Amino acid sequence: MRADRQRFNPGDHLLLRGCATFHGSLRLDSSYAGTPTEPVTISSYGRDRARIVSGTQSAVLVENAGGVSVSKLVVVGSGPHPNHGSGVEMVNRLNGGKRLGFIRVSGIDASGFGYAGIAVNGEAWRPQPERLRGRPDHELLGHDNQYFGVIAAGYFAPNASAFANKNVYIGPST
Repeated sequence: MRADRQRFNPGDHLLLRGCATFHGSLRLDSSYAGTPTEPVTISSYGRDRARIVSGTQSAVLVENAGGVSVSKLVVVGSGPHPNHGSGVEMVNRLNGGKRLGFIRVSGIDASGFGYAGIAVNGEAWRPQPERLRGRPDHELLGHDNQYFGVIAAGYFAPNASAFANKNVYIGPST
């Protein structure tokens, strides 16, 4: 997608035309992060949802960034076996237990992905606990994916004082 080359600042909105189909994927990293009060927003405008067809990769990947809201989209992978990603993936791979503030995922229909429709992850194989503060919100539909419809996962240590995810809410599906 051409929008994948765009630089975003706190408070920016990427609005895709409802009913339109876009091929490719979107990737945001810490240089595109928003804030809890001014998130970077990716959504559709108009009455219907835009569709992102991502082939063999994640449709929307937010890596090591907080202050991001993703909503009102249909995301489609190439099928659970050829695809190796997720529909919407929020992942924190930062060392040192850094927690990322404010993420929101809502109004997503995700299918055809090799991992999950919607994934909120603090990577478990890193040597230090990672933190990701997430709040997936209403109308999440993850179906026909290889492993998970919706997953919130992260580092676990029995003696940890905090964990990878905090304040996670998964609401009713549409």
